[in-house]
Amino acid sequence: MLDLPRRVTSLLLLGAALAACASEEVKAPRTVQPIADAHIEGLPLAVSIGDAVLAEQPTPALLSDLKHQGFATVINLRPNKEMSFDEGVLVRATGLKYVSIPVTGAAIGDTEIKHFLEEVRGALDRKEKFLVHCASVNRSAALWAIYEITDLKVPPEEAVQRARQAGLKSPELIGVIGQYARGIGAY
Repeated sequence: MLDLPRRVTSLLLLGAALAACASEEVKAPRTVQPIADAHIEGLPLAVSIGDAVLAEQPTPALLSDLKHQGFATVINLRPNKEMSFDEGVLVRATGLKYVSIPVTGAAIGDTEIKHFLEEVRGALDRKEKFLVHCASVNRSAALWAIYEITDLKVPPEEAVQRARQAGLKSPELIGVIGQYARGIGAY
């Protein structure tokens, strides 16, 4: 049997360990998720990958209804010059978080990639359903592949294959993914 000072010390150490665990932020597990049809009326190209939905451009009416469908965040990858309406104003008016990360073709730089990864990680940590869109799912799928390579350690060839399944068609964007993967030593 432990003597009293050792018992007190043991209890204090156990209490400190429990307090440390309680104060740490609990993050959602990050694992490769299957790619499936998102079944969202008005977005025939949309795919779901866990809590993420990669899609083409939603209509204003569909954006207005996303909160009712359980979404918390919209990440728009289209530059303003491609937009025919102010999506940010509309999305924020519905109470959703709106993030604009404008990318075009091969013009996806480190700044855009870093911003995208931060937003995806944040949404996953908060266990939120979120929409990532561009015009046709092409850029959305390319940036998702970069997320999978970076955070999930998916081999680049597999990440590109999964991105193709999700809607990636551009050889130019496949080149961006390859260049990024080589740059971080994933090849």
